[in-house]
Amino acid sequence: MNRLFYFFGLIIPIPLFFDLYSLSFFINDVTTNTLSIPHLSLSTYTFNAQDVAHYYNYFSGSYNSPFAPVPIGIITFGFVAFLPLLSIKQKIYTISVEALILTFLLIFFTLLSVLNIGVLKTLMLLFPFWCMFFVIQLTKNVSVFEKTCSGYIVSFLLFILLHFLSIIYDIINYIKTPFILFNYLFGIQIYQALVSYSAVLSYAVITLTIFTMFKRNYLQRIPIYFFVLIILFLLSLGARKAVLLDIGILITLLFLFEFIRAILMQKIIKTHIVALFLCTISIIFLLIFTGYAERGFNWDIIMGQRKAPYILFYNNIANADFSQLLFGHGGGWGGYSNIYIEMIYRLGILGFFIYIISFLVGLIIIRKHIKNLFNFNNHNFYFTLWFWFTILTIVLSNVFNMNLQLPYYSMNIIMIMMVFLYKTKTIFTQS
Repeated sequence: MNRLFYFFGLIIPIPLFFDLYSLSFFINDVTTNTLSIPHLSLSTYTFNAQDVAHYYNYFSGSYNSPFAPVPIGIITFGFVAFLPLLSIKQKIYTISVEALILTFLLIFFTLLSVLNIGVLKTLMLLFPFWCMFFVIQLTKNVSVFEKTCSGYIVSFLLFILLHFLSIIYDIINYIKTPFILFNYLFGIQIYQALVSYSAVLSYAVITLTIFTMFKRNYLQRIPIYFFVLIILFLLSLGARKAVLLDIGILITLLFLFEFIRAILMQKIIKTHIVALFLCTISIIFLLIFTGYAERGFNWDIIMGQRKAPYILFYNNIANADFSQLLFGHGGGWGGYSNIYIEMIYRLGILGFFIYIISFLVGLIIIRKHIKNLFNFNNHNFYFTLWFWFTILTIVLSNVFNMNLQLPYYSMNIIMIMMVFLYKTKTIFTQS
């Protein structure tokens, strides 16, 4: 049985998607499909603005035809959550007050959301709560937890290496455009490469960086640095601004924590200063010498991309009646590229607050189960750094990319968190 959970861990990080409409796997060979742009091929060196926009929509998952992709890792989440329930040895757990509150809140939210934005989008918004249930089930059995995490680590690192080798192979074969290199693996499209996949890599590289700080032995840090550099190389090709956001969050936290430490303890840790310096250098290097340099960073353009949707949101809210403010306007989904104002507009202030309160209640439940599994008696600087980075990156990234509604993102962020705890905290033997 434990080997089965190891296999389940293996399939979570693989960005392979199943289309619910066509009932087939989404595998698109871009070496033979030039994305409906006849004059382009993968060896094209430069693209005009229209071509780049077309490629961006394609690789980020924007299609005109009906399409409902789900990552195959959802299979793992289903089995890990429900297989233990079939075991006779599985305890029957009483329902807590928090669980009852969360259940009623989610029922009300589901009814409101389905009426406003439909079943599919509602399921996407509810998926993070499914991830919470997954964590609860995972923490009930130490052997299942360890095997799932071990399988995940192996698969994630192997896929990163495979992606890196694919890029090296394509560069040798004269494919020079970074934007294209990042978005496919040996000619097969990585669906949502520019959104969920890049966001997962971004979170992973910062988590790995913080993880190296736990290692006292510098020789043990070498393989971790190796994967950090590979992931940074991959992300430099995708040139997503969210990556810079994550590095910026880490720099800000390091600066604030070290500043507070210097005031309260009159002591500065040299290692933290070095880490702060290296993170700053990383951003400068990415902006000047990688795919970020090709994109250009004109502040007026960046602000202009967000200004129009926000003005539209403000005007729509200003002209809304009381029932629309409270219960939402409904309609399409995703036009504002900001999950917070999207929910306020589509689901109303009531729907938004129910979702936020539900999320907080869910986190309270998760905290109890995590504390029952791990020994948190020895809180340290690096764990605190990672904890606040995790909170800030999830909160801020959803202002720009609405990652929380993407199952691949939620699954992998949860698994990276669990792996981090697995590798840095002591598991209670009595669990």
